[in-house]
Amino acid sequence: MDMRRLHHCILHQQLDDAEVATFIKDWLPKIVEHQARQEAIGQNRSIGRSDYEEIADKVRDVVFQKIDSIEPDKLRAWICQAACFITKNHLRKRRPLLYGTVEDGILNLVVQMDRSVLTGTQQDMLEEAIRLLPLQQRKAFMMKYIEGYSAKEIAEILQSNENQVNQWCFKARKNLNERLAQTFQRA
Repeated sequence: MDMRRLHHCILHQQLDDAEVATFIKDWLPKIVEHQARQEAIGQNRSIGRSDYEEIADKVRDVVFQKIDSIEPDKLRAWICQAACFITKNHLRKRRPLLYGTVEDGILNLVVQMDRSVLTGTQQDMLEEAIRLLPLQQRKAFMMKYIEGYSAKEIAEILQSNENQVNQWCFKARKNLNERLAQTFQRA
């Protein structure tokens, strides 16, 4: 694949060029499949053909949108890095937003964490403290610190604004700190 020629063709919107067609139909899907498979293995997740196709489409769109800011000599590395980032985002967004059950009309959320970091008592106390947070604080806290969503993404999901999300997260951390400070100092 001649990356300089590909860069030139995309930049000048010569999209019917054979180099662009080869890029879209052959080269990009292979690169995305390799990068996405490596990322999925690293996260101990599975990924299927439709995921590869969706990621390849997103990578192609990003390359076409950002081509004027990409140096021709760095195009190959840029595409590989974009495939990794887009795959990470794709895998993260496939997870459920919140883990929980509804019992007697009450939403009970469960924190899915690596239990090896905390003692059993600490884990139980942390889960209880999070469960006792006001609902919006709990949702924002879990999405940001457990699921890894940005404040902007959370604002879109919760139909709010970034400032409100940041405020909920700040208050949640403050509440948790007040509830758990003594417990975690003793451990």
